[in-house]
Amino acid sequence: MTFVNEWYWTKKPNWHVLVATALGAAVFDGISHVSSKAGTGLAIMVLIVAATHKVHGHSVVDTVNSWFNPSPSARGSSKTQRRHLSVA
Repeated sequence: MTFVNEWYWTKKPNWHVLVATALGAAVFDGISHVSSKAGTGLAIMVLIVAATHKVHGHSVVDTVNSWFNPSPSARGSSKTQRRHLSVA
């Protein structure tokens, strides 16, 4: 996720992220052989961090959110947005 998000925003791949992800996966595999619950718990924590960590001001969650919810300037004035938010 982080690799693609950074590539999306910078328009160039950062291979360090891909290598670090592969090494991290190997570590988690080793941990899961020792304790499957510990491996699963750590993997979930890393997934949450990877989804919310900001790269160049944007996290994966921010990027996906911007695809489905365009910025207020693209939809109209901020007053219109506030009115829709208060109704919902």
